[in-house]
Amino acid sequence: MKIISPRRLATVLLPGLLMSQAALAVNVNITGKVIASPCTVETADTLSVVLPDVDMATLATAKSSSPEKSFDLTLKECPASTTKVIATYTGAVSAIATDSFNNTGTATKVALWLKNGTTTIEPNTTRTATVDSATKKATFTQTVQIYSLGSAQAGTVIGNIVVGFTYQ
Repeated sequence: MKIISPRRLATVLLPGLLMSQAALAVNVNITGKVIASPCTVETADTLSVVLPDVDMATLATAKSSSPEKSFDLTLKECPASTTKVIATYTGAVSAIATDSFNNTGTATKVALWLKNGTTTIEPNTTRTATVDSATKKATFTQTVQIYSLGSAQAGTVIGNIVVGFTYQ
């Protein structure tokens, strides 16, 4: 029987071990996005909507509301590759009406009710507008009004709604 020295054994086995290590495969995952180019918001960074004064008596009964005040959010200069705009309306939910935005002013028992026609725009929801290919604009029209569950008390009405835009 012949004895193989450890040195000789290493020279025979080591290249085989190295070759088996070289045969291992690696998966490479590649991710990315192709995104639509943004439009320009036609108004400044802040849009102030001033509601007319409302008599307390108008908001004395349950489910009463002030007259609506209409306002638009318009996006302009949309590139041809952008065909839709999604608006996300975020803000604090009112404690008196969960489908309305919170009033942080001093008037009590009132909330801010945002609507698109007859449809309520609830906090933390989205709407979609199509970009007009001729004008390169997309417009979101909505109304806001003061909503009361009754017994509204006098004071200021203040709300903050942040609208973010996503482009498709």
